[in-house]
Amino acid sequence: MSVFGERTSISNLEEEPLLYEHPHTDTTGDHIENEREVRHIEVFLAIVILVFAVLIGKLFLLQVVGGASNLKLAEGNRIFVRTLPAPRGLMYDRDNKPLVKNVARYELIITPADLPKNKQERESIYSLVRDELHIDMTDISKQIESKGLYSIDPIFIQDNISQEQALTYQVILKDSVGVEVIAEPIRSYPISESMGHILGYIGKVSQDELASNNAYLLTDWVGKTGLEKKYEDVIKGIHGQEQVEIDAKGRLQRIVASTHPEQGNNLKTTIDSPLQSVTFQSLSKTVLEKGNGKGAAIALNPNTGEVYALVSLPEYDLNTFIRGKKDELASLFNDPEQPLLNRVIAGTYPSGSSIKPIYAAAGLQEKVITADSAIETPDAIRIGDFTFPDWKKHDGKTNVKRAIAESNNIFFYALGGGYDSIRGIGIKRMDDYLIRFGFGSPTGIDISHEGEGFVPTPDWKKQKKKEPWYIGDTYHLAIGQGDLSVTPIQLAIAESTVVNGGTRITPHIVTSVTDIHGKEIQKVDPSPKSNNVIDSANAATVRSGMRMTVESGSARSILADLKGNNGQPIESAGKTGTAQTGHGDSTHAWYVGYAPYDNPQILVVVLAEEGGEGFSTAAPVAGEMFKAFFRDK
Repeated sequence: MSVFGERTSISNLEEEPLLYEHPHTDTTGDHIENEREVRHIEVFLAIVILVFAVLIGKLFLLQVVGGASNLKLAEGNRIFVRTLPAPRGLMYDRDNKPLVKNVARYELIITPADLPKNKQERESIYSLVRDELHIDMTDISKQIESKGLYSIDPIFIQDNISQEQALTYQVILKDSVGVEVIAEPIRSYPISESMGHILGYIGKVSQDELASNNAYLLTDWVGKTGLEKKYEDVIKGIHGQEQVEIDAKGRLQRIVASTHPEQGNNLKTTIDSPLQSVTFQSLSKTVLEKGNGKGAAIALNPNTGEVYALVSLPEYDLNTFIRGKKDELASLFNDPEQPLLNRVIAGTYPSGSSIKPIYAAAGLQEKVITADSAIETPDAIRIGDFTFPDWKKHDGKTNVKRAIAESNNIFFYALGGGYDSIRGIGIKRMDDYLIRFGFGSPTGIDISHEGEGFVPTPDWKKQKKKEPWYIGDTYHLAIGQGDLSVTPIQLAIAESTVVNGGTRITPHIVTSVTDIHGKEIQKVDPSPKSNNVIDSANAATVRSGMRMTVESGSARSILADLKGNNGQPIESAGKTGTAQTGHGDSTHAWYVGYAPYDNPQILVVVLAEEGGEGFSTAAPVAGEMFKAFFRDK
């Protein structure tokens, strides 16, 4: 016997019956196969049950738990939302004539997210555009394929398509997905030759503008300059939407719902269109004949600040931005003559003698002189090695009125820095009054990109030029030379302060905001910058000197006998100016004037760059402007 028990032979194991065998089992061996089949069936049934359980669970999750969200996804697959661009508000002149209109503009766009996901189908669309519309799609297709097909931002393939082309394109593309012709409202200008610097131009929204305002779309046009920019929030409309049902191929089936776009509000302006046209024509002719082709002119109400006309030369065609041709735009932006610069509000120049009425008012206000103060004025003042000449000889004694009328440099040297019996205002008070009259800061006119000009001070000169302030600097400043620089609009507002008796007004072009039906929503009436800048009596003395300019002074030959269209005399007052440019003997020609003398209704400032003498170049333009303004009066 073994330690493991008694051994049994294999033969014995085979012969002895199995004690656990089922009594009904076939002892021949078939019972083993049957048992295996039963077990296979059980496993199979278990797998089937498990699969069905998973499917039922999944259906429960999809239909019950996530039913609402999945329904929305399904709707999104068949409902496409598209934007309906809103027209911008319109602008009208003071007589309610339109200065700008809206017309339909057609563009060809491609939306990557709407393109077929099958590459071969996309390639067929690219080929269709290339072969049938003759548009190179190489760069655009590369851009789309490299960035993926998820962007819903449209890519512009072709701008400014004619209506005839748009209809042809729509027929060709009727079965194409992701590429379409859209129509949006765009600007049209009844008067395009002279209105660019007032209205301003529009352009495609920039990335910065998109980032700062989530109401903008990539396809939007926004104001870039002028009234278009200043009143962007007012005249920009509210886009509408359409929910459209499309089939599997992206074809429109029906419009499910829509909200109409709302046009922006309109602007009523102060612009006198006939006066604007005459100003443009007269100044254009003058600067081409006598100047360098550049100039500026503005006409406004000296009591309210309403701007009647504003012209900056060279002008530009607003339709250039609507056409959107890259070569035209590049030429415009790179033009060395800077036609986009609004010289009325952003051009800076030495004022020349046109600023003398301001110093006269300051001298009277500070009691440095009176209306009767008079001195002999020699041909020149000599201080050490320096000579400060006059432009012509003036016989006899000169008071402030005569000094304005004859543009007497010697008198104003004395008024600024002192000479003879006049002790002088002095540089500190001169600077104070320049700032008080509005120089060195924007006037607040409601068009964009206004400049500041510059008022020099002793501290500035010491820091900038490393030199002290000399009496000669004060003399130069007193006749509008040296480092002083002004904009034409600043000069107009400063002179208006004298003309209206001492109130520094705020210039403005828009008088009211109206809805599309013409109902006034908001009245624009800017408050004055400051009151009582000078006393009315001192202002009257200065105006008397400006009247003498026309009656017997430097503008007599041009404006003394001016008459309106009805033959009635136009009694005006003003001041000529001739400013050295620093380029040889060339000078800028200025004229500032107003009318009627005893009841001011209009004040004009005219500048002709390198135009020579103010009385012979700028004053005649002012005369044409007066006649145009008083055409029906």
